[in-house]
Amino acid sequence: MGTDAISLLESHGEGVATIESLRALLEAGHAGALVGMYESQMLEAKRHLYLEDDKARLELAKDVSAIANSSGGGLVVVGLATRRESGRDVVTGVHPFPDTGQVSRVRAVLDRLVYPPIEGLDVSMVPAGSSYLPEDHLLLIAVPPQPREMRPFLVTGVVVDDTVRGSYIGLFERRGEDVVASSPASIHAGLSVGLALMRGHTDIPEAFGTPPA
Repeated sequence: MGTDAISLLESHGEGVATIESLRALLEAGHAGALVGMYESQMLEAKRHLYLEDDKARLELAKDVSAIANSSGGGLVVVGLATRRESGRDVVTGVHPFPDTGQVSRVRAVLDRLVYPPIEGLDVSMVPAGSSYLPEDHLLLIAVPPQPREMRPFLVTGVVVDDTVRGSYIGLFERRGEDVVASSPASIHAGLSVGLALMRGHTDIPEAFGTPPA
């Protein structure tokens, strides 16, 4: 715990967690330093990786695409347990698992269900830490900030009334720790911005972000 605490303080530099500092902690085997940290705009924690049915695969694609649609990118970490406290999810423990080819499976799911492909997407297994067995890992999905012209990222297929609709598309955004489906108005605004760009207009607002005053 002491080593993890020191690593946490050192990685945060000025006291503010960043994607880079959290990723460095995880890659160095200090996942325990995230215990007590709340999920946020840049951090999504998952206890298990389950990809055995279409709903589960769509859920993963939804979470990753929502991060890609945010302006700052973020991380999805599988192997971190959470619980609800004061209306927010907080990391409560590390639950690693062996590497059985999860990286290639996750990549295949995201390549098939998220369009366009996310630039710089990195899926990797990271060590759980010295307190665990050498074969114990966590899965890290790192989504760097995406160019504005690449957004929005769409998910091929949605779940409607507990049924997977493969011919539908979903557009999701991350707001704090929550993932929300974009409203028709937001989708229309994005299409309008895209058409304006094609027509050569440059004085247009950000399609996915704060609208102009």
